[in-house]
Amino acid sequence: MNVLNDDVQNVKFKLHEEIRLKVASLLLDVIKSTINDLKKHLHGLDKYALTELEKIANDIEARHIIMRQEVRVGKGYIDMDLFNRIIFEFKSKESEFDEAYNKIKRVYLPDYPEALYAIITNWEKWIIYRIKHQDLIDKREIDIRERGLSGLKQELKQIIISVLKKEGYKIPPHPEIIAKVFSELINYEEKLIKIFDKISRDPRIKALYTVFKQIINLLYGGTTELKEELIKRLYIKHTLLQMIILASLSKVLNTTTNPIEACSGIDLEVDIALPYLNWWYIAYNKLSDKLGTEEKKTIEELTEKINTKVNIIEWEVLYIEDVFREYYEILIDRETRRIIGEYYTPIWIVEFMINRIKKLVGSLRNLLILDPFCGSGSFLVIAFHEKIREGEKPEEAIKEVVGFDVNPLAVSIARAELLLAYLKYYRNRHTKPKVTPQPLIFHVDSFHVMFKPGIPSISKATISELTSYIYKGYRIEELENIEKVIEKVVQKLTLHINEIKIRPGENIYDLIIFEKILADSLKLTLTSCTKDQLNQDCLKEKIIEYLKEYLKRGFKSRTGEVLKETILENIDKFSLSLANLLENYGNGIWASSIASILAPIVIKHIKPDVIITNPPWLQLTKLKALYSETIRQKARSILEITLKKEYPSIPRKAGNIIKGSDLSSIALYGALQLAEKALAFVMPRKSSFYTRSNQRSGIILTYAVLKYYEDRIEKVEIIDLNYDAFLHGDIPALLFVKFKSSKQ
Repeated sequence: MNVLNDDVQNVKFKLHEEIRLKVASLLLDVIKSTINDLKKHLHGLDKYALTELEKIANDIEARHIIMRQEVRVGKGYIDMDLFNRIIFEFKSKESEFDEAYNKIKRVYLPDYPEALYAIITNWEKWIIYRIKHQDLIDKREIDIRERGLSGLKQELKQIIISVLKKEGYKIPPHPEIIAKVFSELINYEEKLIKIFDKISRDPRIKALYTVFKQIINLLYGGTTELKEELIKRLYIKHTLLQMIILASLSKVLNTTTNPIEACSGIDLEVDIALPYLNWWYIAYNKLSDKLGTEEKKTIEELTEKINTKVNIIEWEVLYIEDVFREYYEILIDRETRRIIGEYYTPIWIVEFMINRIKKLVGSLRNLLILDPFCGSGSFLVIAFHEKIREGEKPEEAIKEVVGFDVNPLAVSIARAELLLAYLKYYRNRHTKPKVTPQPLIFHVDSFHVMFKPGIPSISKATISELTSYIYKGYRIEELENIEKVIEKVVQKLTLHINEIKIRPGENIYDLIIFEKILADSLKLTLTSCTKDQLNQDCLKEKIIEYLKEYLKRGFKSRTGEVLKETILENIDKFSLSLANLLENYGNGIWASSIASILAPIVIKHIKPDVIITNPPWLQLTKLKALYSETIRQKARSILEITLKKEYPSIPRKAGNIIKGSDLSSIALYGALQLAEKALAFVMPRKSSFYTRSNQRSGIILTYAVLKYYEDRIEKVEIIDLNYDAFLHGDIPALLFVKFKSSKQ
């Protein structure tokens, strides 16, 4: 009987897939014909958008992205989606059409407000519905046995025209489409390198590049193949992607501005960019005497092209996936990513880990989630969506997902992705948020937070310490002076730790209020001081004026009150440093760097409920940060404390164990210190449990780390994926830890 059922299911599946292939082939012909006809009567952006869409339809490897298969919507999967506007459900028999109708109406439409049409077909018969207010109306039936394919094609053509016209012939922002549309901008890489080489010795540009270089060395310094030329190319590639992200958000947030300003993020109401990649904007505005006509024209031409491409994207439609991830993987070729060891976590792993964490803790609702190595923010975005599904309001959920990353581009991407996710819910309800929130993603070196005393921030780790020892004379001194004021804030906050712990959400969100105050003050200052008055005196005077005004905004926590009190006490020194930043670098996007100094201190004392992350994978002995030796000593200490009693030879073998261990095991130790309820880690299999490996050292250190916290731990799960998910040869495993409750 089971064999018979399996045979029936196999036949149904085969019919289902045959229908899918026939429909996809038919649609492709109709799409090409429709675009060709429409282009004859269009001009400007509309014609350009259709030309880009036509390129995708003609590309055998890319056409699937306009006819997406098995698209997850809510708790189900649509058989096929066309243009993110037309739902297709395929059935092998007409008797199954009612089932498809109910599924579309009850499962898909509540989570798919962008849909305009729904089509159910078994190939011979087609049922077409128009969608209005999440209801299926205007039912039409077409039987190709009676009307033939030509009648069906004409019907489909009119539907496609109406869909394209409704959105002004724009292209949906699917990650792969974004990558295709912007891919030709890679050609500007060489031109930007020439511009950079021409002005790279200017102290302002050199300081920004030096910080970036030190971050890259901190991230990837263990690889001997990383050369100066590669770092410079990464700098330019990261610059190009940040320009695209900022221009895209300028469009999403309806920020009216020119292409130069749009690509710099200067006029955005929220701070997304970090200043280190905005060197081209400084060059264009501050170093025009060093740039020739050709170089200035290149910047203008590039920003115009980015802006044009941004304007043909239908940003009203927002995806759960990382919108910019695919473009990054085209911009940074596979070989470069292999050399620097940079890979993003596949969405299916992210979703699996989020679901598993939910089973361990019951629900993510009202829990504070931290990803200390957040990359492009995938874990935070999916956790945010899950919180909404569990009933949280978007404006509350976004205050409970926090990310740190040492890579400035990663911070920009993560902030952008989380902001797009937030806006999605308002678009679904056809409303606008009263205030666009600043995502809680900070530029922080998490290893510094976990293992080094003092102010644990990227500014302190790479600007103050690294540059003072290695690149003396190229420090960003203004930030160092600001840090001295922040140190006073830290000292005062330590007196109020218990109060901060009681009201964690308000204390964290006041960091964003502080960042917003800084951002608004700096931007208004630049507007108030004309080019003729863009000097230290005018800038300082206006910063003091705006800070005093905006600091009156209602902080809700002790952190906010301490910030306000300390800055007002040191307003002269603080404002002078800010004025020097504006005078020297000519842009106002320093607020996020300054707020990032404080974020890890607050988080460290509050402690997140859940930590979920994919930490850096690197042989422990290859880490080149200033605190590398501290980390290796900590590994040795963990081994001796936890294993010496059972294995007396451990002290003698600790050095060899450390040589064969991975940095992710030490990241696990740091996360176990911080998390309250549970954590989830992507680990190298060889550092988790894999018994076939000849090298067991990594497993020993991970075991020692878990044993170190065994009194707190209720459950440990390790799942072997047995699949090279990152396509770099190291197979990952997933590690989950649930902590005992206070009652236990």
